[in-house]
Amino acid sequence: MKKFVFIFTLISGFVLLQSCSGPEGPRGPQGVPGPASEVFEVTTSFTSSNGYESIFNLNPPIYSSDVVLVYELAGAFNGRDIWKLLPQTYYFNEGTMSYNFDFTTHDFRLFMDSTFNLALLDPSWKEQITFRIVIVPGYFSTSDIDFSDIEAVMSELNLTDSSFIQL
Repeated sequence: MKKFVFIFTLISGFVLLQSCSGPEGPRGPQGVPGPASEVFEVTTSFTSSNGYESIFNLNPPIYSSDVVLVYELAGAFNGRDIWKLLPQTYYFNEGTMSYNFDFTTHDFRLFMDSTFNLALLDPSWKEQITFRIVIVPGYFSTSDIDFSDIEAVMSELNLTDSSFIQL
């Protein structure tokens, strides 16, 4: 009887293994693409009439896990742009001024903040200021990217200068 059970199990195993072969089934539908980086460049002016702020809509909205990084164009050196991660604080005889930002899933706001009346500030600090905005997908936010270095962020996200959309 033991011999019969062993032989039956052995034959059943061969049959089951043989039934697993056959032609490959049809390919399934394409999955939903994962989140991608969005990048923008904006030149704005800060005035008393706009409350020293500019608000931009995000369309489509970003995911709640995404991170927004904003860089100020702070000048150029040897023909290369210098980008500084916000917030950036500057010191004047009158006090301090900073460029800063905040964001929701639907928009981001660039603004100036200071310890003195911004009307006293030279127009070069308020007019035609250029920023780059990088939407970093949530899965990158915990990686080892040096977020203060726009070149490192762009490299990690496979971006080039031509990737930036003018707003």
